[in-house]
Amino acid sequence: MNALNQVVKAAQESVYAMRREMSRYTWKSAIYLVMTMLAVMGGCLWGMVYFIDSGYARIAAMQRMEAVWEMKAPLADISTCNEKPCVQVIGNEFTNKKGERFYQIKPVK
Repeated sequence: MNALNQVVKAAQESVYAMRREMSRYTWKSAIYLVMTMLAVMGGCLWGMVYFIDSGYARIAAMQRMEAVWEMKAPLADISTCNEKPCVQVIGNEFTNKKGERFYQIKPVK
């Protein structure tokens, strides 16, 4: 009977130890899961902010180039023809002996 009681006590201690370890692993798993989710969400947020900011920077650069082109060719109608940029110029047309065409454009004041 004494030996049987010792086996039962040893088994109970072993079960309690396993339950403590399982509880510890459950908390660790939950913490790791939450940390992983936060890291993924942070990465997605950073990527979204980066691409939005770089998009605004590209739009601003295009607007600056548009202003430069407006100063260079104020009378030109800049658009796309067959998915390529083209310019319609209104002004006096001149041709040289080689047949090349030139347009006289008045500068913007």
